[in-house]
Amino acid sequence: AIPYFATIYYSFDFTQEMPRWVHLFNALGLFMYQTMDAVDGNQARRLKAGSKVGEFLDNFIDIPSMMMAVHVVFA
Repeated sequence: AIPYFATIYYSFDFTQEMPRWVHLFNALGLFMYQTMDAVDGNQARRLKAGSKVGEFLDNFIDIPSMMMAVHVVFA
């Protein structure tokens, strides 16, 4: 979410030029999000600590996160 807010701060309507570091920050944030999202489910299954509630919360958090990622990609 922090890279998304940096994008909004520097280009609220997505028409202004943003500093290069904002793009790099977004790329790093997206990479970290996807990596951690993949790892947490595998870890829960490996430890047999997964539950229906955990799966629901994971999917519930993925929806707004991916909407923010799409905004950042098209900025």
